[in-house]
Amino acid sequence: MRITVWYEDGGLEEFDTTALTTAGALGAPDAMTDVAVRLVEGDGMWAELSWYDSACSGGGDERLAPRRAGCRAHLLSEEELSRVRSCDVDGARWLTRVGPDLVDERRLSELLALLYEPPVEGMSLARRAVWLLGHFADADDGLGMDGALSLMGVTRASYQFLSRHDAIVPDEVG
Repeated sequence: MRITVWYEDGGLEEFDTTALTTAGALGAPDAMTDVAVRLVEGDGMWAELSWYDSACSGGGDERLAPRRAGCRAHLLSEEELSRVRSCDVDGARWLTRVGPDLVDERRLSELLALLYEPPVEGMSLARRAVWLLGHFADADDGLGMDGALSLMGVTRASYQFLSRHDAIVPDEVG
């Protein structure tokens, strides 16, 4: 897994977990390694590594490779995270700073793909966020604005920034 971070000052940092997902990286015998990248409120970005023991247990057809806790790597402190402009995981955009906060573009896009019929690839981030919040408001499902924004991976401050720009961002150019 490659985690690429661009900072507000133009700096770039890349984390590569390839060496940690090879056989035996976290402890022999290692059948498979998984990496979970998480944002921890007040503590920045972490990668949690686990491995699956190839010395399978159980008998017959139910031989299991149990999951074993590996280690945690503190990728970015909260202060470093506050300077992040955007973050990709394996080439796909995960986070983008919009106004004061980071928006989870992956969450927003997945939710939009569930609820919006036309292709969304050409829609701006502003248009996607405004359409989704409008959809939730029309659905009157009791989420409220904060619940819908949380589901979308967008903070209220970032939404306010995006909604101010939605009116000037066309769906198509030319």
